[in-house]
Amino acid sequence: MKFPLLAKMAALGAVILGLIWSLDSVNGVVRERSGRLMEAQRSVADSLAGSQVLVGPTLQRSCKEKWTVQVGTGKGARRLSESRAFTVHALPRKLNVDGSAAIEARYRGIFKVNTYALNVDLSAEWTDLTRLAPKPQHDGGEVACEAATLLFALGDTRGIRSADLRVQGQPVTVAPGTLHNSLARGVHARLPDAVLQAGASAAAPLRTTLRLALVGTQHLAFTPIAEENDIQLTSDWAHPSFGGRFLPSSRVVEANGFQATWQISALATTARDAFLSGRAVCASGAHSAIEATEPDSAQDKGRRGVACIETFGVDFIDPVNPYVMSERATKYGLLFIVLTFVAVGLVEAM
Repeated sequence: MKFPLLAKMAALGAVILGLIWSLDSVNGVVRERSGRLMEAQRSVADSLAGSQVLVGPTLQRSCKEKWTVQVGTGKGARRLSESRAFTVHALPRKLNVDGSAAIEARYRGIFKVNTYALNVDLSAEWTDLTRLAPKPQHDGGEVACEAATLLFALGDTRGIRSADLRVQGQPVTVAPGTLHNSLARGVHARLPDAVLQAGASAAAPLRTTLRLALVGTQHLAFTPIAEENDIQLTSDWAHPSFGGRFLPSSRVVEANGFQATWQISALATTARDAFLSGRAVCASGAHSAIEATEPDSAQDKGRRGVACIETFGVDFIDPVNPYVMSERATKYGLLFIVLTFVAVGLVEAM
């Protein structure tokens, strides 16, 4: 041949292109399977329940203030009645959460999706309920309030299997919805004034216990809205991925599951201010259960507080994802091919 080196380089180029095309075909299959896995996860979440974020319990009360103002002077003077409607909240001083999550694998064809069945006890305590008895903001104003409501918000209420609420040790019936503007999904219960009056001081605090049986998909999160938050979670899943704004203060991961504890003070989180500002829960990566709403402007952010309510929790992920590993292998294979044939080409050219 007249140009042997050029022929060799052309042959090497053809081989490289053929291998790259083969790898790209394999990678296309991997991407297609990864997409189907995500579809399977969405399908299970749509049919069962999505990721769960637990917010509460908290107390709220709808109130209305009425007052009169004088308009005009002299004989044309007259008095007009004005009013304003508002909602007040009381967040717990202590929140103790004790939960146990059992993993239940669901399948869509060949694709496995991790779901969980959660049994959790949430015990809350209030020692100061003065926020639920607001004073008039206008001269001569009179404030009238409805019965106080205990609310508990969730990421997906379809996952509720049972809910048992006790206030001061007595059973109380819960109803669907929270009556809250930003966190509408959950449950609530109306509390008589006598209950609030009986639990309005440190000597006689208001205590509630909510026992939930709940199911969800892949992700579980909590919110630290009390002054003192103590959360304990156990599970039979041996591959937890802890995330959110706070990692566990202690954790034990063994072959048969894990146990994790979070102890969070109100001094370390903006969750309380965000809740009182009417914010939604912060998105948690790709597993957002309740979408966060950003402030309209920097001025609005400064006026209403932080952007969203902080969360923390765990993802029940598979430690070895064959599709992720295959995608990485094809990328490394492409790099290996290019480097190998570049080296061969340099040797032939020398």
